[in-house]
Amino acid sequence: MADLDIARHLAEWGLRRFPDEDSYYAWQRQSLSGARLRLLQQTARARGEAEDSDQAFYDLAASPDVLPVLYSQRYGYYTMLGPAIADVLAGARCVLDVGCGVGILTTWYATRFPDVTFVGIDRSLKSLEMARKFAQCHQLENASFHHCEIPQHDIPGTFDAIVATQSLFQSESEPGLPSRSWTTFERDRDDRQQQDLEKRTGIGPRLDRLLKALVVSGRVVLFEKAVHPGRRVLFQRALEARGCVPVAEPQLLTYSELGERVEDGPLYVVERSPASSVAAFREDVPQNLQESIETRLARIWSGQESGPPDESPLYENHSFAAQEVWRQLPDRVVLRQQTDEEADGRQRHIEYGRCAGKFFYLYWANTFDQRQIVIMDRERSALLENYYSEAIGEP
Repeated sequence: MADLDIARHLAEWGLRRFPDEDSYYAWQRQSLSGARLRLLQQTARARGEAEDSDQAFYDLAASPDVLPVLYSQRYGYYTMLGPAIADVLAGARCVLDVGCGVGILTTWYATRFPDVTFVGIDRSLKSLEMARKFAQCHQLENASFHHCEIPQHDIPGTFDAIVATQSLFQSESEPGLPSRSWTTFERDRDDRQQQDLEKRTGIGPRLDRLLKALVVSGRVVLFEKAVHPGRRVLFQRALEARGCVPVAEPQLLTYSELGERVEDGPLYVVERSPASSVAAFREDVPQNLQESIETRLARIWSGQESGPPDESPLYENHSFAAQEVWRQLPDRVVLRQQTDEEADGRQRHIEYGRCAGKFFYLYWANTFDQRQIVIMDRERSALLENYYSEAIGEP
């Protein structure tokens, strides 16, 4: 029922679902003039270059002709996240939606829960104008929208539920906390480093302002771009430092965006409790393998799998699990390796070697959780050695 409700709601906003990029961009070109598209692209590229460039982008995105076209890109995001958050809001009386934008989800929540008061805040005046128009047109008397930029402004009122979706951790290029070394995903607990990053990314001041508006028994629903472990641990430790503990296990959510699978989040539901010295959130990184690499190599060698094209490796893995693959390599012999370290302690390791007596591998790892392993046969091992030489800067 919720899926049908939100699909109908998105249609009222003019949003459409597209199975792939080709069909979407064809519709985009039909819907917007060339001049309008160029302006949108220029404004998007300028984001982050000036203090008000983000606001200029969102003001333009709220234009009646641009809004349905641009926000249709996120159709899958809305249909996934809206119902997930609505499940958490049951029982709330007064809800704050931080960074509500044009109010697509805020107005849907208000429709779903007519007895609950919803207050949306955003820094884009044009976005708020569109949100108010939609609420007025649909007679949503339980929804109001206010101009507020945190942490600069005080949040109007107090709330027993606060929702913040991709509005607190806005520095998308920030990788977060580095791991202890290239061999592990674990992070040291360095209070000064944590505080510096909270200030640089803005999540510390934003969380402080947001939590001041939460009643003692209230809950906060958070969905930020924190899939990357460095960002996730930074964000979770910021929550822990402010006495926030999870009500349920944080969940990564997946959805389709123009035909591409997107893993996003996690979705956090937290409440405040007395400070504790015990970490409230898990910081481990999943490295599950469907089968051991030794078994996989044996299958390849025995010819049970058809041979790949000449340009393709026998095996490659670009996920966190690449580290476990590297550790499991049978009879691993390191032929060449180099570890670079920056002044701030960041590391990058690259390694070329032989395994199982028949195969050659290239392994790459750094302190921001990037892992990659590629395995080839002896006949093509020169490709890996050449890549190694290029990576370490050899002429």
